[in-house]
Amino acid sequence: MEVEELQRIYKLSLKNKKIVNTYLSGRKLKNSAIKPFGYITKYQGEDFKIVDSLVIPILGLDMTIQGLECRSLKSEGAVRYNKLFADELSIPSYALRSPNFTSEYCILVEGVMDAESLQQMGFNGVSGLRASLPNILLHYLALFFDKIILAFDNDKAGVNNAERVIAFYNKHYPIIEMEVLDYKGKDVNIAKQKYIRTLKKGLKEAI
Repeated sequence: MEVEELQRIYKLSLKNKKIVNTYLSGRKLKNSAIKPFGYITKYQGEDFKIVDSLVIPILGLDMTIQGLECRSLKSEGAVRYNKLFADELSIPSYALRSPNFTSEYCILVEGVMDAESLQQMGFNGVSGLRASLPNILLHYLALFFDKIILAFDNDKAGVNNAERVIAFYNKHYPIIEMEVLDYKGKDVNIAKQKYIRTLKKGLKEAI
């Protein structure tokens, strides 16, 4: 997909701040300090359509927009996620570069909202945009971090993917310290909403 169209969609999405802020406040979040989320009522592309969706900018390593994750706000009759990536996007990720970037650790999560939850708490959260993180992201993280903390969803897929990531680092980068975050709730964002004290305690212990 052409970068120019992604940028055009993102620019259009910034006209609806109230809808974005209402949605995020329902998840105990503010808009992103990395790059603000937007909202699209309707957009028709050549082979895709965006309807009533939160628009989350996915940035390349140079901090330019190279992708969009469009999250439907309708509960029925719509595709939940519409991920649009430019060919130039080499490492699919969210918050790889952020105000909390550190060479000491990062906390790997599945989704953007989980990464944002950690970022807004002052922790270095990074999402691979899916449960099964691409190996290219895992290799890239090994260049920067001495410790990687896994905070995948508390379900079977999350457990299985945590085991895969641990095996990957044990094989390729045994010097990297690994930790699995123990927290309450389905995912990190739910933990932030409902169990923030125990989440903060778990994070401090893990780091």
